[in-house]
Amino acid sequence: MKKLFLLLLAVIATPIFAQSLTNRVNNQVWRFDENSRSINDGHTYTKVQTRRVFVLDVGSTKVTNDWSQANIFQLGPLTTNYEIRTPDNPVDGQLVLYRIKQATNGTTAFNVTFTNSFKFATSGTTNYITSTTISNMDLVGFQCFIKSNGATTNFNVIGKQMGLPQF
Repeated sequence: MKKLFLLLLAVIATPIFAQSLTNRVNNQVWRFDENSRSINDGHTYTKVQTRRVFVLDVGSTKVTNDWSQANIFQLGPLTTNYEIRTPDNPVDGQLVLYRIKQATNGTTAFNVTFTNSFKFATSGTTNYITSTTISNMDLVGFQCFIKSNGATTNFNVIGKQMGLPQF
């Protein structure tokens, strides 16, 4: 499970170019253009490339999120119990990581639940249990699966790391 989680983290942390095969050599990127079947010069990186972390709006205990906004979402520090709703605009095969941060002060730990479109374990239940240590953080990764008819979308857990110290 830990290796799978590290693979998820590596995939999310690496720049993704839609419908292209990329190769990074000596800080240069070349893209294989699917239409022209040729290699095009890409960008030269002078610094590390990072992904945007989207901080979820916690104006309600029912948290909505749009997967077209980012691949990493942060919830917390928690101030009450929350439910993460089925995301808007997912893409088949998309990988998303949730960073869930417990409260940093006080003595109460809060819970986060996911709607039934999120699948944990083989039973398909939403059996995620938030770590309950104050000031700790959980990382939970999902992959989107959209059936060919488009009628059913599941978000299957592909890794979770619980009880990490917050940064």
